[in-house]
Amino acid sequence: MTTVMHFWWQVLVAALAFFMLGAIWYNPKVFGTAWAKSHGIVMDPEKRKEANMAKLFICSFLCALVLSAATLWVCAASCQGVLCSAPGGMGMMHCLKSGALIGGSGAAAISMGYIYNMKPLNSYLIDGGYNFAGCILASVIYYFLGCC
Repeated sequence: MTTVMHFWWQVLVAALAFFMLGAIWYNPKVFGTAWAKSHGIVMDPEKRKEANMAKLFICSFLCALVLSAATLWVCAASCQGVLCSAPGGMGMMHCLKSGALIGGSGAAAISMGYIYNMKPLNSYLIDGGYNFAGCILASVIYYFLGCC
């Protein structure tokens, strides 16, 4: 069976796409304003200067890397390349199910913490939705790169 390490560059591509999705997802014109309000964050430019944005982005990218690698591992381990590439095989649907499994698990984990922290519903819908969509995006990338 092929390991995730064999596909290191594909994992990097998927993680970068996942990270770029976050830039769009959390843009104030998309979900950023609602997200900040639901978490009680004041979007003050002065506070952004105080924050170590490089550290935040590096940590976020590392999390995207872990989720992207997990998505590939589930897809490749369950598919082993045979069922997906064969005529009439599972193909794209199999990859989407793998992404949904990992993304849904991440969203559920976030939701549990948010429930106990009594966060508003839209907080975990936005954050959980981002993880779900990011893993789906990674799985689509893996399908088109021939990883699973």
